[in-house]
Amino acid sequence: MHHIKLTCYLNFWLVCFSFQMTCFAQDQELIKQADSLYRLSEFKASADLYDQYLQRHIPRDVNTYYKAAVSHAKLSDSERAVDYLKKARINGYDDQYMSSIRFDLNFYPIRSTEQWHSFMQQNLGVYDQEAQSIAYPEIREELMELWKTDQYYRQLIFGKFNGRPPNL
Repeated sequence: MHHIKLTCYLNFWLVCFSFQMTCFAQDQELIKQADSLYRLSEFKASADLYDQYLQRHIPRDVNTYYKAAVSHAKLSDSERAVDYLKKARINGYDDQYMSSIRFDLNFYPIRSTEQWHSFMQQNLGVYDQEAQSIAYPEIREELMELWKTDQYYRQLIFGKFNGRPPNL
């Protein structure tokens, strides 16, 4: 009788473990598909798959939140895009990244929305600190405008060459 109980108990845990492994494998395939669609600029499909994955998981790679945010931004869904950026911020994106994201051309479709402006206001602390730390206050505004322009063109070039620096 004890042997039967032990066998049943072990079978139960084996079934549970198998189920978890199957779910894990399916989720890994889901994120691979989402990433592939993202790279192909299939943003509606990638957004749907990222949503499915992120409803069940906190990703190991915080860039998953970024890619989900971009997918939604490209669809002009500012609410979802900003929500994923907030999660990226909470889960590891630092001040330096947040100060450069405002120049990211991927978010151009939502830049005029209230959600975007509110998010940027909450996350520009490092930008303001950088501006105040410029040694020459009389040219601070001019230097910051040059920096903004530089960041804009870097993003433009970076995007044009599919994420690889151009061979000059």
